Amino acid sequence: MSGILHIFLSFNTPDSGAAADLQKQITLVFQPKSVVFWNRDDLPPEDYRVQAKAFLEKADLFIAVLSMDFEIGQHVHWEVTTAVEIQKSRPSLQILTAQARVSATPFSLAAFDTALPPGEAIENNKDYRDRQLKRVADKAKLMVAAAPRTNDLPEFSIDLPLTIEDVRERLQAQTDRINHAPLLTILKRMVENVTTKRVILDVEEKFKQLRELTRLSKITFAELEEKATPAQIDLQHFITHLQEDAFVHNWKQVFIRDYFHFVTSSRETSTIPPFFVPVDDVAIPETLNLPVGPREQESLEQIGLLSFEQKSDFRRSLLLAKDALAVNNFSAAYAHCDHARTRIDPQSAQLYEYLLITFVQQEKPLRILQEAVNGNERLLNYVLLFAGRYRDYQQQNKCTSSTGPHNLAIASEALSDAALRMYHSIPNDAVRHTGKHADSVPESRKALRIILDSTLKVGRLVSPSEELLEAAVIESCGGGKCHWLKRVDVVKGHFQFMPDGHFDLLGEIQELLDLLESMEANESGKIVKQSGLLREDLFFSLLAKRQGLYQQIQEDKKRLRPFTDQRESVIRFVYACLMGAEIFGDKDQRGRDLSFYRLALEYLLPGLLVAPDQSAQIPLRWFDLDTNGAVTAHPDCAAYEFDVQAIVEKIIRDHAGQAGWMQVRPNIKESVYLLFTADIEADYEEVKNGLQWTDFRRMDEQEARRRLISCIRRWVIAYRAYPERGATFLHKCLHELSGSGFMLWFTHNPDNFQSHPDSIELGLDTRAALKTIYDIAAPGQLESEELLRKCIADNLFDKHILANYNKIKPGKEAQRSEAVRLLREAMSNYRLYPDQRYLDFIFRELTEELKFCWIDITKEGMEAPFTQDFNPLQIIRELHEILPDRYGLLQVRERIAIRRHANQIERYFLEISEFKHENRRPEREVAIDILRNIKGIYKYLPKEEFLELPLRELHGRGRIRWNALLFGFFPLKENHYENKFLGFEYKFERFDFRRLLDNQYEEMQRVLRETGDLK
Repeated sequence: MSGILHIFLSFNTPDSGAAADLQKQITLVFQPKSVVFWNRDDLPPEDYRVQAKAFLEKADLFIAVLSMDFEIGQHVHWEVTTAVEIQKSRPSLQILTAQARVSATPFSLAAFDTALPPGEAIENNKDYRDRQLKRVADKAKLMVAAAPRTNDLPEFSIDLPLTIEDVRERLQAQTDRINHAPLLTILKRMVENVTTKRVILDVEEKFKQLRELTRLSKITFAELEEKATPAQIDLQHFITHLQEDAFVHNWKQVFIRDYFHFVTSSRETSTIPPFFVPVDDVAIPETLNLPVGPREQESLEQIGLLSFEQKSDFRRSLLLAKDALAVNNFSAAYAHCDHARTRIDPQSAQLYEYLLITFVQQEKPLRILQEAVNGNERLLNYVLLFAGRYRDYQQQNKCTSSTGPHNLAIASEALSDAALRMYHSIPNDAVRHTGKHADSVPESRKALRIILDSTLKVGRLVSPSEELLEAAVIESCGGGKCHWLKRVDVVKGHFQFMPDGHFDLLGEIQELLDLLESMEANESGKIVKQSGLLREDLFFSLLAKRQGLYQQIQEDKKRLRPFTDQRESVIRFVYACLMGAEIFGDKDQRGRDLSFYRLALEYLLPGLLVAPDQSAQIPLRWFDLDTNGAVTAHPDCAAYEFDVQAIVEKIIRDHAGQAGWMQVRPNIKESVYLLFTADIEADYEEVKNGLQWTDFRRMDEQEARRRLISCIRRWVIAYRAYPERGATFLHKCLHELSGSGFMLWFTHNPDNFQSHPDSIELGLDTRAALKTIYDIAAPGQLESEELLRKCIADNLFDKHILANYNKIKPGKEAQRSEAVRLLREAMSNYRLYPDQRYLDFIFRELTEELKFCWIDITKEGMEAPFTQDFNPLQIIRELHEILPDRYGLLQVRERIAIRRHANQIERYFLEISEFKHENRRPEREVAIDILRNIKGIYKYLPKEEFLELPLRELHGRGRIRWNALLFGFFPLKENHYENKFLGFEYKFERFDFRRLLDNQYEEMQRVLRETGDLK
């Protein structure tokens, strides 16, 4: 991460705003480094792709800003495809996706890391947009810092439980080979002691001398066997007494690398061991194959006799071929042999032996098999033809050869070594190469099928070679390069293996094993790996694959490239374990506890095994709890057609019987239960942490509600799993649903109690959920319904009604409708649970008018609501009917009258000047209105202090002059002329106010009768 950084943003035109803001945020995050972004503006269409590709080839980061119409944007699909292709050759290019708006991720980008969690986007939450942009920029910085130098994964470190006895057994199995070069190479690399290595060099020299003698036909086959036997016995004796202290310190890693090839293919490309050129005299055949016409039948008359010229030509051709072999001119040797075959066609086993050895040395075994893999089996068919003809004529005693079986074995071994070199050069790994890693290796299944089929053909028709057959067994069982099983089902208590292709996998494996057994039975001195060793080799292969997978996943995490499909890898590994147990049995004959079933269960049931291997600790869940609390397969298994539940049950039944399964099943449920509840608590804690913030870091309310709904549903499942100990989960459900947790799950709409609409939108009817909880709970486990109602009502009142009420500004008319709704909700809350404080809240607001004025008093002394869409008088009457002693109507009148009188007094002092000469007709009109309002207030509630201002004003001690003046100076008792325009006679009004004051007792009696306090 040095120098200038180049970042390519791929986005559709509607997301240009998000892309521009993301550029700014990334520039800030990478300071003080300079960042250059791809700018696609003002580029001619014909030059766009050329310049974009040039920028991508030097870019450090490619960010796809996704939305629903991402892929339909101009050039966007091409940009993504080009970036993915360039990353294969430029490992420093990192690819990241960021959701501008929630949408599905394109398939081509599915394997790459994403900047935001699922369901979150940049634009969907306007309040948190800056936070989302910051998270994407921080992720981009981490991606650039984690860019690898190479796309190739580092060499994995494999550690197998090998002992010196394991090494001896496997080396002993190779001492009967004709070509000892690979075995001696392994020994020379492993042995460090000089004296011990001298023995290896001596044996190697003896075999070299014998090979040269056989190539020059200086020795007979009997002499070869006689001289080779002591050297072979010495080699076997040397391996038998080989001690660990003679090895290099890392001998296990050397053996794993050179023998098993689990790490890398290090076998040297050794030359073909020299064929044994026959030292016998050329046997002249007497008969030949006559041509057969289309209408002729095969009969004895088809066999004819060779003429003298044909015999001479035959002998001369074989002698020339023998001379050509002596000088390593294999083409000429084959040409002479082919001349005898095509021109004479004699019945001679010796001729077809020469044809076989010259053809194999001319065409080379590796080329023969490569051509077969490429679809041209002609060369391989020639080998099979020559070997078959040799066997036929040898059995018919037609010019037999004493060296033929030896040369057949050499040809088979040469082809076997070539096939093994091809096999080990294939980079595939069935377990590790899943997900996007599968794109980094070629599709080799077809090539491997040809190699395996060729192995069987050579083994049947030429001569069996145990090393290739053994590798074929391991490969077919799933411990090699490719995966051959599509699915494993459990049918009637037995595993049913479904191969991924049209071939009989189990039949082929059995045929390979039969060939290996026949080799040891038919050839004296032949050492073939027994089933126990083959079983161990498969086990070691699977163990190495598991370690490699673990290290690959760790490397992916470090590179921020989650390319491995971990679930598919584990499923393939489990299938290979099941196949191994099917072929070789699960129990190790040596008692070393190398169990295939345990390997599988360490992945599938990691929490139930004692001392599980660290490499098996992959955080995957294979089981879950269904809605009834019973153990079921994880939902992700369905996409892979992996019946994990049936497979685990079958493994345990096979391992421990019915009784063992009855013991393990509760433990499985307990393990799944603990993980299940731990997941709930982790999600609940995440919501708790997300909701504790009050700034942009706060979790989105809708997302928090969605997660809490998931927690509530899973708490119910956890209770159903273990009802006898799960009451705490029901209490947690009630704690949350009652509103004591983080959310309110009920509301009033506004007069009816109902589930919260956001919860219903997310699929949870909270009223039905409460009913379900009480239905499934055992008697006495939960609190009474009355207490639950109280809790819900209290939380609704405290967290919703009061909280929103306190946010209302007094006198702000725009919020009056919100206040009305809260008052109605408080009334509905009382119907949910009869707590007087809810009514006190309503009564206090309507009478003390903390936020708004609700009840007005007319000039006639009657009550009237301030707004037409809400009638507070009806609410007051309801309160009085509920608690007449607490919410008396006289008390209401008193509170309302006092506040309306105070309003008029305030209006009087604010709108009318204290200097009479400043008051004109408008002020007179206001004063008259105030006096009439006060009269109505007095009629509404007759209190003497209410008439103090009107009497003072009408007696001339106020702010308005009500009488007329003579000549403008002398006061008269007549009414002011302006009063006439306003319909006001001040002397009559003064009399009327006095009358009301004198009749205060009668007025109060009337009010008491109206309020019901006097009957």
